[in-house]
Amino acid sequence: LQEIAQIRAHIPEDMEIESFIHGAMCISYSGRCLLSNYFTGRDANQGACTHPCRWKYAVVEEKRPGEYLPVYENERGTYIFNSKDLCMIEYIPEIVAAGIDSLKIEGRMKEPAYVANVISKYRAALDGTVTEEDKENLNKTFNRTYTKGYLFGEDPKEITNIKRPNNYGYEIGKITGSYKGMYEITLNKLL
Repeated sequence: LQEIAQIRAHIPEDMEIESFIHGAMCISYSGRCLLSNYFTGRDANQGACTHPCRWKYAVVEEKRPGEYLPVYENERGTYIFNSKDLCMIEYIPEIVAAGIDSLKIEGRMKEPAYVANVISKYRAALDGTVTEEDKENLNKTFNRTYTKGYLFGEDPKEITNIKRPNNYGYEIGKITGSYKGMYEITLNKLL
C-alpha cells in the first residue's frame, strides 16, 4: 500500500489507479498466468481463465519420468496453487487514502446474488456506514476463506488455501445428535 501511495504522489492527478479489493486472487503476480493458456489454449489475460490454480496436481521427478508422486494434504488431494479470496472491507479508508481511485471486485464467474451482496457491503464501507453485520454477511456469500493479500504484508502462508479450492460455506451450527437418518443441530444463533 505504501508503494501505491508513492506512485500516486508521482503521477498526474488525472491518472487513475485501480486495485482489486475482493474476490478470487490469481496466483500469478500481476495476472501473468500462463498455465491456463498452456494447458487449454484459453488465455487468462484475456478473461478466459480456466482456473488451473484450483486443479489437483502430482509431482514428477525428472529422473523418474512417468512415475507420478502424489502430493497429499487431505483425502481430497492438494491444491498447492490455490489462493484464498481477497477481502479488504476492513481497510477501505486506508486504501482510499493511498490514492486508489477504482476498487475492483472479482466476480466474473459468480451468481448475481454474490455480486449484489459484495458490492452493497463495499458501497457501505465507502460511505462509512458498514456494520459488523454487513461484514458477517460477506461470509455467507461464496468464499474460499479470506486473506488481506499483499497490500498489508500478509504472511505468504496465509494467502494460500491448500485444503480445498471451492466454497467453504457458512457454519450455522453443529450436529449434536442423530436418530434414524435424521439429525439434531444446535444452532450458533437464531436463523
